[in-house]
Amino acid sequence: MPRNKADPYAELGVTNNATQADITNAYRRKARKAHPDMGGDLADMKRLTVAYDAIGDEDRRKRFDETGKTGEPPGQIATLLVNTLNQVLLDIRQQGADPERADITSRMEAKLAKQKADCLDKAAEYRGMAEKFGNIAARFESTGEENILASALTNDVADLTKQAILATDHAALFERCLVALKDYTYNKAGGEEPKQSELFASPANVTGWRVNFTR
Repeated sequence: MPRNKADPYAELGVTNNATQADITNAYRRKARKAHPDMGGDLADMKRLTVAYDAIGDEDRRKRFDETGKTGEPPGQIATLLVNTLNQVLLDIRQQGADPERADITSRMEAKLAKQKADCLDKAAEYRGMAEKFGNIAARFESTGEENILASALTNDVADLTKQAILATDHAALFERCLVALKDYTYNKAGGEEPKQSELFASPANVTGWRVNFTR
């Protein structure tokens, strides 16, 4: 089985039969040293996070073990676009509007842009929390052999930094969806969108409007 040049197992320093707990502990141990707030390097932290994202979850780990591939699954952009279309159609139906007269692609663009912005906001929140926790950890001193409280906080810093990186990656994914959406136009019917469409039954009955995506 071909594998990526960057092997997440090697990056985290574990064997391919390591338990999920072993993988998580290895990530946290290395992340404490690699985190910029702890004197580490951001590029090293990014590599660790990518590695942990590949095998820290059982489903993603299974995919890597079977294919040697990391990153987003095939068809993820298409799936996200179709899911967004379904959300927009549901919104239109609940509003009692006519989808033939709605500017569907503009609505999809607005929804994807909001999801991207939400991810970036969440990433900034995680980074701020990580910095704060790092500062708090640095203030703890211990007369014992191990500074348990500081270690617990640095584990939190590692987890928060991982979440910040993943949120940033998700924002980039929504940006790629926005780029892909530019390949599409929707030729809506003439006239303004009616506030209440006579074409639909009660907006509460929303099971009929859904687009299925298969590859």
